[in-house]
Amino acid sequence: MFSGVAATGAPLARASLKVFDRQGVEACDTTTNDAGQYSCTLAAEAAGPFAVIARRDEQVLYSTAASATSATVNVTPLTTLIVARLLPNGDPSTFRDAIKADPSIAVEAKVQAKVDEVKALLAPLLSAVGDTLDPIKGNFAANGSGHDKVLDSLQVTIRPEGSSSNIEITVKAAPTSDDSAPLRLAFKSNDVNPPALTAAIQPASLVGDGVAAKVADLMQRLTACYARPLAQRIANVGEGAAVAAGTASSVAATACKSLFVDNDPGTYKDNGLMIGSAGGFSGMFKESSTGVVFDRGNFEYQYANGDLFVTFRTTTVSGSVVNQYFTVRKQGDRLKVIGNQMRYDAVVRPYVVDREFPLQPQYSYFGSGYNVQVQNRIDASTGLPLFKEAKVTSPSGRQMIYRPTPGRSTMSIVRADDSVSGTSVEFLAAAFQDPATAGNPAQNDSSLIYADPQRSDIQIAAIADQGVWTVEWIHADPDVANVVQSYRTISRAPTLAETRQLKFAQMAPAYKDALVNDSNVAGFRGFLFGAPSAEKPTAADISAPEGGDGWMVPEGAMAPTSIGVFGRSPTNVSFNDNAQVSGTDRSTVIRCTPQSAGDDHCDSSTGTTQFALNSKIWVLEFWGRSARQVEMSKIVATYKLTP
Repeated sequence: MFSGVAATGAPLARASLKVFDRQGVEACDTTTNDAGQYSCTLAAEAAGPFAVIARRDEQVLYSTAASATSATVNVTPLTTLIVARLLPNGDPSTFRDAIKADPSIAVEAKVQAKVDEVKALLAPLLSAVGDTLDPIKGNFAANGSGHDKVLDSLQVTIRPEGSSSNIEITVKAAPTSDDSAPLRLAFKSNDVNPPALTAAIQPASLVGDGVAAKVADLMQRLTACYARPLAQRIANVGEGAAVAAGTASSVAATACKSLFVDNDPGTYKDNGLMIGSAGGFSGMFKESSTGVVFDRGNFEYQYANGDLFVTFRTTTVSGSVVNQYFTVRKQGDRLKVIGNQMRYDAVVRPYVVDREFPLQPQYSYFGSGYNVQVQNRIDASTGLPLFKEAKVTSPSGRQMIYRPTPGRSTMSIVRADDSVSGTSVEFLAAAFQDPATAGNPAQNDSSLIYADPQRSDIQIAAIADQGVWTVEWIHADPDVANVVQSYRTISRAPTLAETRQLKFAQMAPAYKDALVNDSNVAGFRGFLFGAPSAEKPTAADISAPEGGDGWMVPEGAMAPTSIGVFGRSPTNVSFNDNAQVSGTDRSTVIRCTPQSAGDDHCDSSTGTTQFALNSKIWVLEFWGRSARQVEMSKIVATYKLTP
């Protein structure tokens, strides 16, 4: 019998846990309990070594036991690291098949050598916590102390590239300042002598005991708030209202007010947004958000002032799932939402794309980089952009300029010739999917922005998961002082070799056929909108003829949560519009939304806002965001790259 704990710090609760023997045959199938604990009686004929796999949604952990006589077999990020180091290709997802092909890779001596190696790599952290436990065989509880506190204090990332994997370990110690570099190790899975932590780690710099339980408690309290009807959450709601107008002072339910520091929603500020129907936590003001469940909370890093950055998942009653995050503060024995207290709105995330050209498939390519979304705020008194531009500085010190354009909700990158692009994404690297296609996508797809020179996979792998970026806002009014804010990522951009291992959502074949056979699309003129109509308003219908699916999600791919269109107005002004979708949706309709003065891609002459005559769509995007805050984008482009 095997038993143990599956945990990342937080228990891996209600996860599927399976054990496979040396023949690749399933020897046990069970489910972890709410504490991440499991017990599994092996099939009588099962012989080791064994592969142990715990899976919950997109999160998968691995472990091993050399023989059936083993009693405790834990499954954690550290045991997953040990498995990666045992494998020739460093990819834990291949462990079951690798043992079947060569059982000697996981014999007792080799496993113990990797256990000792991992303990040596992390010696300063283990010393700070006082942890001497064997990561696989030791007995522990997912209670935020001892060995579990080590798990709470680490981020372990393993990224397969094919023949090997890139491994990064980040220590979630409190930084001396919000823009200081993280304490980390980075190496290849097949490195003979990986680097070890050398600097002493002060116990006081580590997160307090029981942080995972406190995060889980906050998720439960958020769920309890949203379980209340709109009229109980918000004061003075009219009978049958779908949306309530209001601000922080309108929050009425004690269960909702107590979520925030000092039990006061007015203390919250995040990227300039305050609590309100048009601000932060706007879902609290919508009846459609009633019943939203908050879970999968995870502590990611600390700010210099002790606040914590936490990621989590929300699920609506209709099944729409979104990976989100916020900043919290410990107050008493509980975590309270505070926001990052920053003045303006920007987000920095890794961005990876499968960019398809259905009319020129030889030019389809993969790209990897960063999406720096700097909100294009509008001055309410003039209808014009509030900012002249924003200066963005990467963790390496490289600077880029972003500027507003009339039809875009976020600022766009300024090219070297001072022209403004139509994108907020810079690709560090790109490569054609077909190895027979010569050259680089940057030579053909000039509408986008590529690093010059592009980065190699080795250079990208050297970027820290927790890289610190800064954004400096320069106001349109020169008398208003600049504002500088810093942002820390929790994952780096993938290398191109890593990207080739990923799976993306795809356009459904019937919808693709209908799109590419449209006369304008086939002529490389984009999808062109006709005249506005009161009876049938123009909109982007993302579905096959007669209501068929617009997209599909292959096994292992992440379902998109947003479908977007990008194009040009009748006067050639760039625009973007999108629709939010659930993980089970496979079609949607995107309506036209004007962004600012000078944006003429919408038409309201019929009394309904719709796409204007001769507005055109050049690009469709099927977009989602992983729990690690990596943007996964499937792009279908209808424009022509070369003659």
